[in-house]
Amino acid sequence: MRQAATMTSYGPAVPTQRRVFPGGQLVSAQLPGHQDPWPTARYREVLGWAVQRRDGRTTLALGEGIVAVAMPHALAREVVADLARSDALGPVLVMKVEQQQCWVFLADPNGVVASADLLPSGVVVLGCPARVPLPASDTISHDVSWAVPPDSCRRWLPTLAAILCAARYPGA
Repeated sequence: MRQAATMTSYGPAVPTQRRVFPGGQLVSAQLPGHQDPWPTARYREVLGWAVQRRDGRTTLALGEGIVAVAMPHALAREVVADLARSDALGPVLVMKVEQQQCWVFLADPNGVVASADLLPSGVVVLGCPARVPLPASDTISHDVSWAVPPDSCRRWLPTLAAILCAARYPGA
């Protein structure tokens, strides 16, 4: 189990625990005192993300070093477990897309250009100019939540290559 704590302009340290249980199931829980989801400004201030409030929603602009990888939840659970085992897990969103649960991994493109014919079925890479909704305490976010919340102690994102490799070869 990993435990971290951070000092923020929002108050005292926010401890986070992440555990991987047998079978690869990841549980990420914020300890008491954590405000989840964050207000829009905190994503900007703490993580440096290009977020915007528009029409009552908070969105993250992709590009400028951030892409997103969307995939069905069944595959996403395996990818989360694989990335957690290799200590390469970053923020993951859960949302409904066309009545299906979709998980969205945030990633650093790190120069990788993803070819659609090499992606597993149901996996889509999103880049600029796409926007991804974020859960925020100061906007409407009832249809999006964090499967794995961002960690202010680990501001880096996993590489696109690591996420695509875990999606292409789950359990490897």
